[in-house]
Amino acid sequence: NFKKRNRADLYHTKASLELIQKNDKDAILSLEKLITYKLPNQQRARSEFVLGQLYAEQEEYTKSSAHFKKSISGKSNPEMDFYTKLNIAQNSAKSGGDKAYAIQLLEKIIKDPKFFKYQTQAYNVMALMFEEENKDKAIAILRKSISKADPKNPFHKANAFALLGK
Repeated sequence: NFKKRNRADLYHTKASLELIQKNDKDAILSLEKLITYKLPNQQRARSEFVLGQLYAEQEEYTKSSAHFKKSISGKSNPEMDFYTKLNIAQNSAKSGGDKAYAIQLLEKIIKDPKFFKYQTQAYNVMALMFEEENKDKAIAILRKSISKADPKNPFHKANAFALLGK
C-alpha cells in the first residue's frame, strides 16, 4: 500500500519508465493518473504536454489538443509555449479540423516577437497545410521561410528548401 502523498511521484516515475521502454499506452494511463493529483505548475504543464504528444502519436488529435491547451501556462518557457501552439495547429490540420484556426494560430506565432527564432518552423508547417490545395501559396510561404531563416540555425532553412523540392 503506497502512501497517498507519494502517489503522484509513483505515477511520474512509472510514466517515465514506460516512456523509456517505449510503452506509450501504459505511459498515457500513468500520466492521466498523475495529472489528477496536485502538482507544481511546471510539472503539470510538462505532463500535459507529454500527454498531448502521446495522443498525437496515437492519432487522437482531439485529446491531444486538449492536453496541449492545458499545458499552456503563463509561467512556461517560450520554447515550450511555441511547441505547444505548433502542435495544436498541426493537430487541427491533421484531424481535418479547423484549418483556418490552425493557420490563424501559426500567423500569431509568426507575428509574436517572443517566437522570432521559431518563425521558420511556423512558416514550414503552414506551407505543409497548403501543400495539397494551393501549391503556389505553399511555395510563397516556403520562400518567405527561407528569407526569414535564422543564419545561426541552418537546419530549418534547409528543411524549407527540401520542402520546396517536393
